[in-house]
Amino acid sequence: MDKLKRGLILSAIILIAFSVFAVSGCGVFGISAAYAASRTCYALYPDTPLYSAPDGEVIASIPQNAEVKLGALSGGWYVAEYQGLSGYLKQAQVYFSYDGTSYLEVKSVKVLADGVGMSVELKAAPSDSALTVASFGDGTRVEVVECGSEDYYRVVGRETEMYIPKANVTDSLTRNQRVAVIIVGIGVAAMIAGLALVYVVRNNPRYKNK
Repeated sequence: MDKLKRGLILSAIILIAFSVFAVSGCGVFGISAAYAASRTCYALYPDTPLYSAPDGEVIASIPQNAEVKLGALSGGWYVAEYQGLSGYLKQAQVYFSYDGTSYLEVKSVKVLADGVGMSVELKAAPSDSALTVASFGDGTRVEVVECGSEDYYRVVGRETEMYIPKANVTDSLTRNQRVAVIIVGIGVAAMIAGLALVYVVRNNPRYKNK
């Protein structure tokens, strides 16, 4: 019985490790990736502060609507460059503009494919007939803004201009994530049942002396 118990414990460890890997890979625990590609934003307020570090010393004041180059986003802070000076900007203190006049809200969403294991095609323009420029798998996190189309969002933070159907983004679990959660739930239930069986058998008088 000791061999059976050790085998079940080892199986449980392997199952847990696989579950964490599978769920993380599907984005359930995923954190929005910081995009290294530089892009342009604009200072939202007069004298918008540029910091030496998040919550650090103010090293410059940026005029309202002044253009700023952005790098990675982490914890509500952008790595930023203004007139050759590098620092950090609060995410809430900048805005993006698509046509030079519109103030746009950037939303972080996940790609929602039409089926498990499938991907979504991104277009060069907000049209079904436009050229496909990229393909993102279910659960990929992207930043999007409105672009004047009822059916498409514009994807920002990428070197290539691209558009994704609004029907193929979500704020909740994607199809791959739902399947991963179900698989993990079944695995955990099987592990608990196996350990319960070992406990019952080990405490059965018929096996105590074996």
